[in-house]
Amino acid sequence: MLQRTSDSFVFIYSVERGLRIFPANSVVGLTSNDIFDLYDRGVSGFFENHIECFIGDPRLNSTDIKTLDALAELPVERVFELSATVPG
Repeated sequence: MLQRTSDSFVFIYSVERGLRIFPANSVVGLTSNDIFDLYDRGVSGFFENHIECFIGDPRLNSTDIKTLDALAELPVERVFELSATVPG
């Protein structure tokens, strides 16, 4: 994903710390054996900043289905998809 945008993130689950989110650039540059030496965010703080548009790549802003389908063709091992609906 870093080949597409430098604003990529890695989601890590720890029994002790729960789900933590790290900047992918930091993970790639990690020199120790402990990922928790890096700065991380919790889920609520991460998505609060993401929804308020403080983090994330503004170039990935399309709702056009052709553009979104093209993203699915990227050579990635894992994909995290998040959707939200309003009850009712």
